[in-house]
Amino acid sequence: MSEFASLFTTATYITLSVEFFFGFALGYFLGRLVKALIGLMVISFVGVLVNFSQFVAISDAVVQQLGISPAQFVNVVGVIMLFLGLTVIIPLALGLVLGYLIGR
Repeated sequence: MSEFASLFTTATYITLSVEFFFGFALGYFLGRLVKALIGLMVISFVGVLVNFSQFVAISDAVVQQLGISPAQFVNVVGVIMLFLGLTVIIPLALGLVLGYLIGR
């Protein structure tokens, strides 16, 4: 027992206390980060659902208005998806970066 007594000095207790505090702080911020990431995933999922529901709602009307077959509509959708990728993803990414810069 005497060989272990030298391990439990004041410096050891201070080091263990500081390490515990750092671990607690890491866990606290990790918990907040997980909540924020879950919130971001929910917001992204709702955004995808809104875009998908909008697409489903207007697809029949577009086919009727353009007077094209559903096969031709698929080709048109490819072009539209490219356009939406540029008009949705870029503003979303810019908003994400700007929100991060303001929020930090």
